[in-house]
Amino acid sequence: MLAKSNISKSNISKPNIREADILEKILPYVEDGERLLDVGCGKGKIAKIISQKKDVLVVGAEIYDSNCCIDCKRFDGCNLPFKDSSFNTVVVVDVIHHADDGLKLLNELCRVASKKVIIRDHYYSSWLGLLFLKFVDWTTNIIHGVSTPFNFRTKKEWEKDLASLPAKNLKIEYYPKFGIKNIVAVLFL
Repeated sequence: MLAKSNISKSNISKPNIREADILEKILPYVEDGERLLDVGCGKGKIAKIISQKKDVLVVGAEIYDSNCCIDCKRFDGCNLPFKDSSFNTVVVVDVIHHADDGLKLLNELCRVASKKVIIRDHYYSSWLGLLFLKFVDWTTNIIHGVSTPFNFRTKKEWEKDLASLPAKNLKIEYYPKFGIKNIVAVLFL
């Protein structure tokens, strides 16, 4: 059994509706015994819940000081402070659209992963959909001081960027939830 964070189960509240949806999409791809990196982990709640449901060692990477409940390393938003293939699985949830260069960050995720990268983010298919995403992103992030460059992608842009990454296999699922169009992509390296 891998060593786990020193935060007990009782210190983490139950997942809210958004977190439960994210966990439902991510957990099937996480295997016991893995080292898992959560990039842009915020307070680390999603990774912590994963570590309570699976026998994994979780580490976070975050650009903001977020009082993380897991072991968390600071990074500059693009270059991760880890050696190549340091983690079996890398998870990134609702972060790529915040990156100044999302494709560069996606390549960096692949560099530090040895088995797979799990991406959950958003897409749009019309100018109204993009406007809605920008509004929701700004209103939910401004209170936390999170940068909102609004680098959202269409399905076609996601598919082009994901196809350019060094994956042996790729699984993409598009699904709407709460009026927002979401993507879950799993890159098998």
